[in-house]
Amino acid sequence: MELDLQSEKAYWLGHYEPAVQELIRAHVRPGELVYDVGGHRGFFSLCAARRGASVVVFEASPENAARIQRNIDLNRFPVTLVEAAVWDSDQGVSIVEGESSSEWRVVEGGTLPTVTLDDVAGDGPFPSFIKIDVEGAELRVLAGARRVIERQRPVIVCEAHSDEAVGAIKELLAGYVVSSVGHPWRLVAIPSVAE
Repeated sequence: MELDLQSEKAYWLGHYEPAVQELIRAHVRPGELVYDVGGHRGFFSLCAARRGASVVVFEASPENAARIQRNIDLNRFPVTLVEAAVWDSDQGVSIVEGESSSEWRVVEGGTLPTVTLDDVAGDGPFPSFIKIDVEGAELRVLAGARRVIERQRPVIVCEAHSDEAVGAIKELLAGYVVSSVGHPWRLVAIPSVAE
């Protein structure tokens, strides 16, 4: 993986979001399909591909997408990059940048292309695992994935960005057991056995 060893030590030391890494190890199997929504550097895409999964990684930032593509090329894993924002419609969006990437947000209107997970999945195959970290747009992503969620019932790891978003995600994912892992706003949703 291409890293700035000065500022990105957590990646190569294995300290970058260990709870998410553990969820990938626990729930991703060889031959499965994984969606990585908000790929950032491609780290979690590579973690899932290393487990034998095929991965589709979505990234709206051109700078981040270029870096993900370099990491795909370096590792030669079955990872496909989609350079678009994931949303609940095909309207354009804009990224409003903050001082760090964790302060970015996606807003309606703009020239960045968008896709929905339902449109990408089409008639299948469907992902068994979805990771979402999209700086406040998580509800829009989930709204555009209703068919995928209903048909496949994937494990979903989702970074929320407010207490209100946590409540809305839990409501949207009725039929899932939703819990926090490592941080109150980092959620894992496991399909309920009773469903």
